[in-house]
Amino acid sequence: FIPEFRTEADAVFAVSNASKITGFSNWSQVCGSILVTDQNWAYLKENMGFSEEFVREYQPGIVNFLLRGGSSMVRPLYNELQYRNESEKNCEALRRIVQAELMGQFYKLKYFAGDLKQEIHYPIQEAREDVWKQNLSLTRLGLMAKEVDDFYHTLRLGELPHGTCLSYRTGSQRECLLAAFDSNKKIILVKKDETVVARACLRLTKGAFQKPPAIDFSFADLSQENTATGKSAAGEKAVLFLESVYTSRLNDIEKEEVMKLAVSLTTQKAAELGVVAVLARKYLGCYERDEYVLAPFYVYISKSKNGWQYLDSLGGAAYTSAKEEYVEHPFLVIQTAMHHAGAHNRNEVDYE
Repeated sequence: FIPEFRTEADAVFAVSNASKITGFSNWSQVCGSILVTDQNWAYLKENMGFSEEFVREYQPGIVNFLLRGGSSMVRPLYNELQYRNESEKNCEALRRIVQAELMGQFYKLKYFAGDLKQEIHYPIQEAREDVWKQNLSLTRLGLMAKEVDDFYHTLRLGELPHGTCLSYRTGSQRECLLAAFDSNKKIILVKKDETVVARACLRLTKGAFQKPPAIDFSFADLSQENTATGKSAAGEKAVLFLESVYTSRLNDIEKEEVMKLAVSLTTQKAAELGVVAVLARKYLGCYERDEYVLAPFYVYISKSKNGWQYLDSLGGAAYTSAKEEYVEHPFLVIQTAMHHAGAHNRNEVDYE
């Protein structure tokens, strides 16, 4: 089969299923039969309502999906979602994600026009959104860190570099996995010798040093008309937030290098975006001296098309997006943002 392999997925599938494909004379036969022999695909096709016409039209994408083990990853997650709250909504969300991947239009769905602005309730210019979509990578001391946002890495978020509560197979919080497909979320993977040894979630959101007022549309209180009107929503700023890192098979020195690399990537990405870099407290000291300052800061829990999210850096809790919410914690905030905040406060004092 080797001369006919065109992708890494072909080779991986052949090795994983060697005993099942020995009876085929060429790779085309293997690919042609997979639509019939893959029982997970048969299940998904029926339950997700993919017609024969759809299968014929998008067969190349479906075959690639099956060769990459997509059906064996999606089926256990789909089964679990059927028994969760809002199961119909969650199953439909997963169906649309899978459908987009099969059609070769996953990124159109992930970064669908206008979704990013709605998720974080903040004006994002098109140029900044374009920078956000581009994946950055850094290499240092034999380690490579890179942003990933594709279907397969996102689905395997809870398995990299080891099993967590977001595992599509066994995770207790796996219903929150769908939120990782939102426009404002990416993953930083760190590899050592081609093996994933660390991962962390990256969120483009907003934040503030003072808690912004709740969005509550009601009649004005005329007695308060002339007070506290000039604070511009407590100084909301676009924020790139790096959540806690998960590592595997690393010694203490390597763990520190991995964390420093993740922080460097986040710092560079935030600078390219022109937003404030904010880190989970776990990264204390993993940066140039005085580059970040530990301070109370409000981070916005973005809206999600899924409804439930899991934040590694806020006590391991899952949050609903039914209402907009800010969460205040001691976070590491890049020093330049502190200077701007201090200057803003001094101006207010001088004015008063």
